[in-house]
Parts: sequence; C-alpha cells; structure tokens
Amino acid sequence: MDTLCSSKTKNTSLIKKRIFFFCRQVATHEQVQRLPFNPFDLTKVFSHKDFPLRRVGKMTLNENAENYFAQIEQSAFSPSHMPPGIEASPDKMLQVKSIKTKN
Repeated sequence: MDTLCSSKTKNTSLIKKRIFFFCRQVATHEQVQRLPFNPFDLTKVFSHKDFPLRRVGKMTLNENAENYFAQIEQSAFSPSHMPPGIEASPDKMLQVKSIKTKN
C-alpha cells in the first residue's frame, strides 16, 4: 500500500494523535470501458499500478469524544442524503443502502 495513504501515530507533548490520509483512485470513462470486469463489482480490485492512489485529504484524531452518542452515533452519514444534481453510482450495495437508510 502506498505510504502516503496509510495512517500513522504522532506523539506531541501531551496528546497522542492518530492521523489518517484519505486517498482515492481515479479512472476516466475510456479506462473503465477497457476494464475486463465491471468496475462496480465489489469482488474486484483496481490495480494500484494502473490507477495509483491520490492523496486528497487528512483526518487527525486528537481527542476522545466526551458525549459518544452526540458526537459519534449522530454523525453517521447516510448515502440517501445527497445534494441536488448528485446521484448514486450504479453500485448495487450503495443502491440498497440508500434505499434502506432513507430516514
């Protein structure tokens, strides 16, 4: 796995921070058309050689939640809440999840 897209622990004076890097793989429409498999098949893996990981963000965990329910449980994101003009991909698992979590 690309070292830029992993996690690491950083010790500062009093706080132990856990840092995670958010990465993604990007494929053009033409590249997807040439794939020998369905790109939305969950059992397939995109090659890192052909589609390298691109680092697009970083998340640093530097404190524990004080109120687990309010800060963790209620922050769950639902795939059914999408901005106007954005639609779910034809991924079958995402389609089912967006239907099941409408409320």
